[in-house]
Amino acid sequence: MIVWDRVIALKPDPLPRGKLRKGGQDMRVLRGLEIGERIRIQGMTGVVVALISEGKFAPDYPAEAWAYLEAGILVDTDEAGLIHYADLDDITIEKIR
Repeated sequence: MIVWDRVIALKPDPLPRGKLRKGGQDMRVLRGLEIGERIRIQGMTGVVVALISEGKFAPDYPAEAWAYLEAGILVDTDEAGLIHYADLDDITIEKIR
């Protein structure tokens, strides 16, 4: 993934075209996004609590409880609570400083 000033774009998949990992889901790495960061995503503001594809989880969101999702991120949003974003294609993520 490539991180431009405030927009995160997915890094091209290193696997040959059509090859997916783990249960058929694309396991792209979310570079530049960290646990605990405040972000704006799809009109909502929240904190990143899990980078599932990378195996990174906030202490209050243990891997044992959420790793079954296999891909994407978990964001604890101010507006709607916890949301799992499984597919980040065509979604703009803005870091809030």
